Amino acid sequence: MNSDSGWLMSVFGLAAAMTSLWLLSRARTLWHRDATELRTEVERVQANCGSEVSELREALHALETGMVSAQESLRGGRLNLSVRSQALQMLRSGSAAETVASSLGIATSEARLLTRVGQILTIRTES
Repeated sequence: MNSDSGWLMSVFGLAAAMTSLWLLSRARTLWHRDATELRTEVERVQANCGSEVSELREALHALETGMVSAQESLRGGRLNLSVRSQALQMLRSGSAAETVASSLGIATSEARLLTRVGQILTIRTES
């Protein structure tokens, strides 16, 4: 090996080392960009999950409140025969189920059920 080939090998070695360093630098830049994008996406998903959890908590609270009022209605025996008769009479006179429920202290769902029962009874008596 003469000095020219040694010099040429050094140049090729240096070029290969510089190319490797440039490729590593480029890969690191791309990796950092991808990591930043992933971090942003994770933060966005966490925020969405947080808001959905809040919505679920509110819905659960509303359901629990409804269950408590329904249980109180059942425990108090508010929907006895006289209350039922009053409710049916008010519903037949055209009062809304919500109005009947608030007037008589019963659940709105019970007033709606009585509306359906009243309609069924009316259909049967007309037949």
